[in-house]
Amino acid sequence: MRFSLLTLFFVFAAISAQAWEFSSGENITGKLIAYDYGNKTAEFTRKESLKTILVPAKDLSLRSKQRLLINEIFLSSYPKHPAFPTEKRYLFGLAVIGPMAALLIGFWVAGLLLAGKVNPIRAVIGCVGGWILLTTFMLFYFFFAARLGGGWQTIVLGGFIGLIAMSAFVSAIYQCGIFKGFTIFLVQIFVAFFLSVVGLALTETLIKKEKVETFWDDWVFEQVGML
Repeated sequence: MRFSLLTLFFVFAAISAQAWEFSSGENITGKLIAYDYGNKTAEFTRKESLKTILVPAKDLSLRSKQRLLINEIFLSSYPKHPAFPTEKRYLFGLAVIGPMAALLIGFWVAGLLLAGKVNPIRAVIGCVGGWILLTTFMLFYFFFAARLGGGWQTIVLGGFIGLIAMSAFVSAIYQCGIFKGFTIFLVQIFVAFFLSVVGLALTETLIKKEKVETFWDDWVFEQVGML
């Protein structure tokens, strides 16, 4: 789950760099140190005074809620029992479906620009198959290194072999050279990131702020147990 959420981190990279703030726009001068899942409150500490303040999650700005969504402190605040409550499964679904949708579009655009192939079926097969191949090789070599003590060199070797296998697979789908197959796979990440950031920005520009916040509250924050 955390591996999948790393993709969301890149989508919200700009958000993470901002200061914590209330829904009123006032900055919260402190560092997030804890999140109470039961009471839905975030705890911040101020270095100068060493005092802590409790802020209900509903009083945070949209940007701060989005930032909290990918924060390790919030992710580790889920109750231990049951291990996978409905809210956690919903978050896992967002972590997989959201990035995958962006990557599929990015792969289709990359294939269209670099290989001149417009068929979306190629993009689906190439994207899903490529990621499965790369992930399989990485997991295998992680396991191999952990059991036999291969160290980071083994993991790097696994990643290199996985990239070659993935590039060969993509090149077969798009009927091009291996290097171009690798380039298509690489470009999809940048295209997906660009489209995600632009999409978020346009959504908040073209749609009223209240409607955007209501959508996030109803379909994301409440569903994952933040509110």
